[in-house]
Amino acid sequence: MKSQRSLRLFSNTLTAAGLALAVSACSSIYKDDWNQTTDVPNLNDPAQRSQALLAYCQKLHNRGDLNLAAGICNRAHEIDPTNPAPLVELGRVLEALDMKDSAEEAYRAALLLDPEQTDALYGLGKIYIDRQRYDLALEPLQAAAQAKTEDPRIYNALGVIMDQQGQHADAQAYYREGLNYSPRNVSLRNNLGLSMVLAGQPEQGLAMLRDVAAEPAAGATAGRNLEMASQIAAKNAAANLSATGTADTQQQTAEAQPSPHEGALWPSLELSDLSPS
Repeated sequence: MKSQRSLRLFSNTLTAAGLALAVSACSSIYKDDWNQTTDVPNLNDPAQRSQALLAYCQKLHNRGDLNLAAGICNRAHEIDPTNPAPLVELGRVLEALDMKDSAEEAYRAALLLDPEQTDALYGLGKIYIDRQRYDLALEPLQAAAQAKTEDPRIYNALGVIMDQQGQHADAQAYYREGLNYSPRNVSLRNNLGLSMVLAGQPEQGLAMLRDVAAEPAAGATAGRNLEMASQIAAKNAAANLSATGTADTQQQTAEAQPSPHEGALWPSLELSDLSPS
């Protein structure tokens, strides 16, 4: 099967120590994690064994034990190769290990099992955004939006692509659509405010960025974005005061706009997981 061939590629990317730990952990995690509960998996059922390993993989991922998590996810897939969930989690772990090519393979293998697996579609799109291949990112993200329209991450990512391509009106429509499902989402509000400033709507944009920066969950990035957006708005305002319709004025206004990859100002996925609701 294609997914099984892909998994052999993933195995080759993992350290030998990580794989050895994964194999040894498989025999002991049930005792460690379920001996205090009656909800013990049926070890004779491959699906339940795989699901138990997946839960353990996620726990390892959350505490930063990434090499072992990758091995456990790989084993969970081997036990139940019909379930795309271990592949999706493996993709996330490989991303955290900065192994983007292998993460892409994991997401693609998951999509062979379930073409509408939205987390795999989102993960694939996010990798392409990171590579600045916005043309390739659109297809999986649009497919994800059709399959699971209530996920705000998908609309945020689509908005980022539109902003990077200078289509600010379309970007803002995506951000607002995401906000319908997650009204206080930090990333969506941050990116919508930035998009407004870039589109020549500084008052509305700066008001939203101030609101975001005031939230503890936003962190230092939101504050930097507000500062940089304020500078851009001030430059644009100065250019407009001396507007004469000449080429010189148009050049001043153009110079006030950042390039698509200038610092933290341009809308990005950087804040995407800070405020899920």
